[in-house]
Amino acid sequence: EICEKHKDYVTFVTATPIPIEYFPQWMQDLKQVTYNFEVTYRKTPILIQVKNPLKCLAENILLPILKNGQVTVGDKTFHKCLVFINSISDVAQLVSDYNIPPKICGFYCGDTSKNDAKLSELKIDRITGVWDLKQFSFVTSSGWAGCDFYDKEAITIVVSTTRKEYTMVDINT
Repeated sequence: EICEKHKDYVTFVTATPIPIEYFPQWMQDLKQVTYNFEVTYRKTPILIQVKNPLKCLAENILLPILKNGQVTVGDKTFHKCLVFINSISDVAQLVSDYNIPPKICGFYCGDTSKNDAKLSELKIDRITGVWDLKQFSFVTSSGWAGCDFYDKEAITIVVSTTRKEYTMVDINT
């Protein structure tokens, strides 16, 4: 209702082409503009199905970065890791089980007192902006929609598990 009320003063933008029939009727009547970028880079994800994604993440990405300062995947070398994972408790398990120093970790998650308590217990700093990434940065669903994190040195990993329903994500996300 708020968007419709201010439709003459606001520009609505989406990076995802959405068929017009899925818009509310009032929005279908607005002028549509499509912008095609001339310079684009297509990224091809590497999909890995494993029984224990946390162990795979730790042993194949986090520990090599921790030990050697970098990890090479394919033909690219990375010094940092940005992990989309929808469970603070899974990150707590990683930090504990693999002796990852909390000071090199950052977390982007919902701004709640419950999350604040967990982060304080873990001694992990909250990520407050998309540019202040740590060596290991973790992002819950709070950052999945609308946050563009950027770090040339970081590999981006999406962890999807079936162990808990709320940690499952469509890998196309």
